Amino acid sequence: SIANQNGKFDNKFNSRLNNQLILRYRAMQSLSSIEREGFITESKHSLESPYSNDQVRRCKKPSTISLFKDITKEKFQFYLVTLTSDHESPFNDVDRSSNLFPLFFDQESGDMEDFKNLGSIVWNQCHQLLNDVDNHFSNSSFLHFSTESKDDDSPESLPIGNLFVKGRQIIIYNGEKCHLSCRGYSYAIRHFSNGRFVEKDRGKNDKVKYLALKNQIQILEKAPPEPIGNTTYWNNYFATTQEGE
Repeated sequence: SIANQNGKFDNKFNSRLNNQLILRYRAMQSLSSIEREGFITESKHSLESPYSNDQVRRCKKPSTISLFKDITKEKFQFYLVTLTSDHESPFNDVDRSSNLFPLFFDQESGDMEDFKNLGSIVWNQCHQLLNDVDNHFSNSSFLHFSTESKDDDSPESLPIGNLFVKGRQIIIYNGEKCHLSCRGYSYAIRHFSNGRFVEKDRGKNDKVKYLALKNQIQILEKAPPEPIGNTTYWNNYFATTQEGE
């Protein structure tokens, strides 16, 4: 999210978080132009603007105009939120006057300002928010957005033989048939009961806890690649396997 040289907007770096937030901010600031022009367009940039080196941006897409045509800037409240894989907010401990902080420019007043409706949510916060809710976020977060280190002791650098179980498996845990999702030293064990999954155990990048599982579980078979949020499927799955037993 580092800003460009001198804090100026540079369209060569639109993949940066900073530029993406700025582009969305500029669009929202220009909504009132629909009433005047019939489409969304910026005013001509002043020389003091961080965007002065960029062209005036506009949107004439009918579906977008239709979405915003009845909204004026005075009554439209919006927020720009980023979801990142950082352990902590990327904006923590950042001097808001530095070029590291996303720069927003009020074209009408000509003043630089910190945008009050800017926020960030990190994966750990989502995990905490959904901790007591039946969900499959936790499973997805460490399967697809693992923040495991790449040092010599990381799962990626271990011989395959050292990871005794990987992926999703159906197991026996404490005498109960359970669903195990596992990546590296991170895992979650859930038991399906009364139409929902109930978490029984979890490890987060914990090598000792992961290795201890070897003597605590019995692996039955590879789990079907069905999201754990599909409770109808899993209800039928476990009912069928219990009848087979």
